[in-house]
Amino acid sequence: MAKISTAVIPAQLNMENTTKGLVLAEDILRPYPKGQARKDSNRGRPKGSCTTATDTPEKMLIEDFKEFSDCLQMSNVGVDGRNENGETPLLACLKRGRSHAFIKCLVLEGASITIPDEEDITPLGFIMANNCWDTLQLVLEHCKDTQFMYEPKLNYTLRGALKYGKCQFKILTVNSGLVSENVFACIATSDPSYSCNTAIKELHVFLNLLEADKHLNKSRFNCICTTLIKQSIVLNSATAFKAIWKKDQLHLKLASEQRKFLYKFIVDCNFTNAEFIECLRLILVSRHAIRFLRTPYNSSIYLELFWCFNARNIDKRDRALIISRIVKLAKVTIEEVIVANRLFGFNEEVVILLRYLNLKGPADSNYSRVLDFIMKLEANPKLWIENLNKLELVAAASYRKLLYGVPEDILANNEVIEMKKRVLNEVPTLSVLSAHAFQMCLKNYHSVKDVNEFNTIVGSLPLPRTIKDSLCHGPPIYYG
Repeated sequence: MAKISTAVIPAQLNMENTTKGLVLAEDILRPYPKGQARKDSNRGRPKGSCTTATDTPEKMLIEDFKEFSDCLQMSNVGVDGRNENGETPLLACLKRGRSHAFIKCLVLEGASITIPDEEDITPLGFIMANNCWDTLQLVLEHCKDTQFMYEPKLNYTLRGALKYGKCQFKILTVNSGLVSENVFACIATSDPSYSCNTAIKELHVFLNLLEADKHLNKSRFNCICTTLIKQSIVLNSATAFKAIWKKDQLHLKLASEQRKFLYKFIVDCNFTNAEFIECLRLILVSRHAIRFLRTPYNSSIYLELFWCFNARNIDKRDRALIISRIVKLAKVTIEEVIVANRLFGFNEEVVILLRYLNLKGPADSNYSRVLDFIMKLEANPKLWIENLNKLELVAAASYRKLLYGVPEDILANNEVIEMKKRVLNEVPTLSVLSAHAFQMCLKNYHSVKDVNEFNTIVGSLPLPRTIKDSLCHGPPIYYG
């Protein structure tokens, strides 16, 4: 923590008739009147209005930060010098709603955010009490006084508040996406203005501190982690989410009390596509994943995923990867196959779903919907009779399963469908089977991610051109 200056701001910075310089003396440097009630004094603007982006230098009578800084230095006060109320220039500026530009300059000069005034109000506490999160983000990005955020300790007041569930939390990501990215947890209880009621810790430090606290039971720890992870979903970075998700005991808590967690993640997540898929996989490989699949309004987790994939323009490989996992957790219906075909065409997504589509018997199956779907697929050139032999082995098997999902008497008079069945019923040749097996071995051995990569690997093999061409035809890259 920065050393607190005991010097008092000099008179030349407190002259009521001074209008030249950075800040009006009556606004920042003159002490507030004494004798006001504690609850009503020095509260600044309404919540959420510490500073505004529209505060112009002319409006706030702030013209040149250097002039202000030079005046402080010449007076031997320093950037953390305090007036008669114990306010530093930073705290005074925050209370009077100075612009972000001026606040940034003060922080860059080394202004501390933890020095309290005579009422024990700190700049950090004032910002948090007024919910000025943009200001806090700015301050944290440029603050030089950061040691206190990495100290693995909390005061007595906050420890008690954590134990009895009397705390509020806020997660902030600073320098998101950069090498210097950091995630901080803001903790507050009662009135956050006062220094004893507020703390800010680097997220890993805070989580480790909670785990090491012998007076904090597991249930309370999991409740705090649940609150934090729900907040982390709406951030622009997945760093916080991944740090919290590592706490395995949290998964059961979420599975028991947040049954719509996966749905909320899909709908509310603001991560990049790569981070979204990474975290989605973390959720789906949890041993409690099957308990996260509930959705509101009688919707389907598949449909929410498909719409999300389409809106985000998720890569085909990632779509297939997620669908391959979730089909092992949730039952597939014909409605979900139809939507997938409408959004992505008769490709890997639909083929994977068809492999897990369960059409049991006349009483349990909606044959009219299946029949309608089969008829719509007739317009797809990929599924015309003359092109069926070009289908990849898994896709052909899935299409055959769909055709046989409708009782034979319903399609008995459809000659095209009957011809397709005969073609698909032909036993694959040894060449086709061996090519498929070899393709799967290459894919798994080299951890192939896309078709181009697969073709490059095949092209480097010491094989005849005809065999290479055969292997590059419809490789099963996106199937499990």
